[in-house]
Amino acid sequence: MTEFTKSSEDPKEEPKAKTAVTFSQPSKELATRLLGKVSFKERLIGSIEHPGPGAAPHSIYSFAEAAVFLDGGDLTGQDHTYTIRFDMLKKWIDETLGDKELAQAIEEITKEVSGNWKVPFQQYLRSLELIEPVQGLMMQRLKQCKMMMGIEFTEGELEALGLIR
Repeated sequence: MTEFTKSSEDPKEEPKAKTAVTFSQPSKELATRLLGKVSFKERLIGSIEHPGPGAAPHSIYSFAEAAVFLDGGDLTGQDHTYTIRFDMLKKWIDETLGDKELAQAIEEITKEVSGNWKVPFQQYLRSLELIEPVQGLMMQRLKQCKMMMGIEFTEGELEALGLIR
């Protein structure tokens, strides 16, 4: 499920985990649910965080919005981070949207940060590092759904996929 890659030839650089997950093709019903919007009661709450002003809640009403929302920042303390608690994201994808396969993949990737660590800040930093692989899974599923339904990607989604800058 996990393969390791190096982004440069520097021998001191630690290899980064790259998730290799292949999802089954979603049903038309599931694709429709994942591409649609949810009600106010079914919304997901994300968080916009910054060391200075703190955190502000952000309501998310669609799977695509959640996928594009995630951003771990640059870890300098000067950048905002856009996060969603992984346990809440998994539950929302599983129970509200009905994608058990994606929810299980997210749980597998994020299980190491679900417990209580002795140093909570290290746990927080590790969870920020996991945003990219989780977002990758979400974008992979979003791409499957959009292709199935014949829908083109928006510019923001293409940026999140790394296809444009």
